[in-house]
Amino acid sequence: MRELAARARALSASEDLRAVLDELDAGGTHERGTAVVAAAVGGDAEWIGAHLADPDAFVRGHALRVARSLGIPDE
Repeated sequence: MRELAARARALSASEDLRAVLDELDAGGTHERGTAVVAAAVGGDAEWIGAHLADPDAFVRGHALRVARSLGIPDE
């Protein structure tokens, strides 16, 4: 998890995080779970907001837990 967090922060700083998130999102359960954690750590509020009603319980739950801290509006 430390390695994932470090890479997510580095990708966010270089503005490459979204491309990686989109690629992971197209994968299976494990990849999508990795994506939501990376989005949370990397601070991608738009990606998190788009996954608040995700059909995968892990992705949805993690997105809901970090939504407030990323400033995602209730709408």
